[in-house]
Amino acid sequence: MISTRHTVLIVCTTAIFGFCFGVGASLWFSSLTSADKTGHTLRIKNLSYPLIKPLLACNIDAQTPTPALNDLQSLLKKAIDTATESGNIAKAGIYIRDLDDGSWTSVNGDDRYTPASLMKIVTLMGYLNEAENNPSILQNRLTVDPDLDVTKQNIIPALSAEPGKEYTVAELLQMMIAYSDNTASHTLIEHMRAESLNGLLDVLEIPTFADEAHYTISPRLYSRLLRILYNSTLLTASDSERALELLAQTDYREALVKGVDASETVAHKFGDVTLLNSDGTTSYQHHDCGIVYATHPYVICIMTEGNDLPTLANTIASFTTIVDTFMNDR
Repeated sequence: MISTRHTVLIVCTTAIFGFCFGVGASLWFSSLTSADKTGHTLRIKNLSYPLIKPLLACNIDAQTPTPALNDLQSLLKKAIDTATESGNIAKAGIYIRDLDDGSWTSVNGDDRYTPASLMKIVTLMGYLNEAENNPSILQNRLTVDPDLDVTKQNIIPALSAEPGKEYTVAELLQMMIAYSDNTASHTLIEHMRAESLNGLLDVLEIPTFADEAHYTISPRLYSRLLRILYNSTLLTASDSERALELLAQTDYREALVKGVDASETVAHKFGDVTLLNSDGTTSYQHHDCGIVYATHPYVICIMTEGNDLPTLANTIASFTTIVDTFMNDR
């Protein structure tokens, strides 16, 4: 269960897109939340304070894509069809949202994929949430299990925690996010309260880990994690900034980063997984989701499946270039 105190001010516009800005108020929350049936609000319900339901996010999932982005949607549909016909991908899902005005569009944005390392962002948010009550937790020293057996990663981390060696939580978080190191990730999860990850997902109304081996998430749902960091409505402003700074340090420069203008900062997380098909062959899923700090910052989440990881990465880059060009020309 998540339980902490935050300072968050919320101003929610009632214009067409209803965008939320963090602007300050005292907020206590648990894992009990409620959203209206149209998906326009996400409120925190705390049984200790029965008369209030603080606002965490508004217009979190407007049901209809924004007409102003219809041309972008058409371009992406065509690009996905072309990539599928050429055999570069088997399928792809994309979700885009302008963080200034809340306008959004998607192509197959509700299709679900195995998130793999994308979910390391939840571990990061969980530890930063705990640190708001207990700041010293980030300096706690953890020893990597000498017998820890981590499956070899398809994209090998440039820096990885060493079995038997001791690290601070802050150092492990940095390796887990900047280098997507599975050893650091497993070590952090081993020392996290069992309910923390699912409690955080429950607060954000994202499906919890009932069965990690079969867990799936859509580009649209995953984007909510990035948006809540950007709006600083779950963590404090300093911790939201810290999380995004770590995501901006991600050293993976293919896929999403390769597709945007070189002058733009990108706070992102990638993930990939090997799939064993019924005929004994293997295929891959490769995803990259983040915030692009263009003239008008936007969230982009692209999830793909196909037969070759480098080809998937290049295809993600090509989709991203379409989006970045469009968003910068608006």
